[in-house]
Amino acid sequence: MNKLIVKKAAVLGAGVMGAQIAAHLANANVPVVLFDLPAKEGDKNGIVRKALDGLKKLDPAPLASKSLAEAITPANYESGLEQLKDCDLIIEAVPEDLELKCQVLAELDAIVKADAVFASNTSALSVTELAVSTGRPSRVVGMHFFNPAPVLTFVELVSTVTTDDTALELSRHFLDRLGRTVVEVGDRSGFIANALLFGYLNHAVSMYAERYASREDIDAAMRRCASDSPGILASARSSADPNMPSSLPKKPGCRQAVANDDTAPKLAPIRARADPSRTSGRICSICGTRSCTRKSAWRGSAAYSRMRSVAWVRIAISGGISSRWIMLSRIVCRLAKPDRK
Repeated sequence: MNKLIVKKAAVLGAGVMGAQIAAHLANANVPVVLFDLPAKEGDKNGIVRKALDGLKKLDPAPLASKSLAEAITPANYESGLEQLKDCDLIIEAVPEDLELKCQVLAELDAIVKADAVFASNTSALSVTELAVSTGRPSRVVGMHFFNPAPVLTFVELVSTVTTDDTALELSRHFLDRLGRTVVEVGDRSGFIANALLFGYLNHAVSMYAERYASREDIDAAMRRCASDSPGILASARSSADPNMPSSLPKKPGCRQAVANDDTAPKLAPIRARADPSRTSGRICSICGTRSCTRKSAWRGSAAYSRMRSVAWVRIAISGGISSRWIMLSRIVCRLAKPDRK
């Protein structure tokens, strides 16, 4: 097998993602076999054929033309496994269940050729666990496509500590051939996109649940703020002073701020109100520096009282069971708790 060329591929699972991935391979003129369970009645490949018929009805259409559906070979796990023997890449897109995925890969490992690469479309499960279920852990990668596949061309290419360079090289070249935007990540839960997305979603739900803002206002704020964003970290830097050094400065309002900056006169009244006996030698939980003047002012506010109450209510409700609420409560309490010597 040429290390950079996928001459034939297979997709395991003819669900929403599996069928659309197979369509993109057909668009790139990659011969592809689409597998699923054998139908209980009639044509054994009936489940796959039904999925291919569904592709023609989608909008936007995943197939460049409806005739390309004929380029996808339907198969089933009962009578079509011989077609895996000459595949260079096998993309697993079965339901998101670790035990099921491991079972499928382990059973097919003995059928596919030795230098073939397994790629899992898992969105959050451990690729390492999937890799060690086979006899070729160095030839297993994560290849996380996003739904809807015709619109979201972004793919996360996941490697483990055992993945060899040739498997990654083949995967990169294959995704470039499909016209995908690829980011390479290590194996961790949620990879990049979902790890960030779920924290973002949880925070949005929490804001709505606490009646901090309406659903419409939360969505409107993020559409205006994050639509077509260049990225979280890029946005943070671009919104700062373009002349700012790459290292993050101390936050305004702290005594550790640069003494000769132009904000010093504006900060003088705040610094004058600070109580040295209260702040000296302690770490500010807001900015992380010593002798900050913001903490005492924060504790005197009505917002402090509300947040402290909410934090302890969260702890009471969780009853020591919900680790997520305990974590959120601790974050709030960190801002709200009294100084400790």
